[in-house]
Amino acid sequence: MNSKSLNYTISLLNQNRISFYNMRWTNDKNSLNHTHVDFYEIFIATSSDFEHVFNGTRRKLPKNTLFFLPPGTTHQIISKKTTDSPLYFNIDIARAYFDNFFCSFTNLLPTCNINKPFSFILEQECYDYLCYIASRLTTLSTKETDKTFLINNFILNVFFFYSI
Repeated sequence: MNSKSLNYTISLLNQNRISFYNMRWTNDKNSLNHTHVDFYEIFIATSSDFEHVFNGTRRKLPKNTLFFLPPGTTHQIISKKTTDSPLYFNIDIARAYFDNFFCSFTNLLPTCNINKPFSFILEQECYDYLCYIASRLTTLSTKETDKTFLINNFILNVFFFYSI
């Protein structure tokens, strides 16, 4: 599978059109050490052939590991493997959208802290479900309203799976 990239925009809070999310499956071997300021990042390892460095800590990630990175988290991907298969997929979600969306559900997810990075290994069924949502998000024929539903569903399930 080649790298796929999809950018999607919606109107939010009667503002001009803004970037709602960026979703990509990638086989990029390495990234520079970087910090995101304006968005949250959720990524899921689809391979165990790389390491993730965040806030100075370097670790090898097993397949099915989900990482949640709030704005301000410094991180980097390092891999020595050459592959055509994706190493991971990630979704970058605009801070304004995520904060507004998440505050609507804080009573359902009271133990979740969106200001600190976290990671955990997904059960296979949870991993498969999130990969299914991600694959639907990369389908250009999916309607705009369906994509909004899918990204909201993805966010809620990440925190639901984290809390169980």
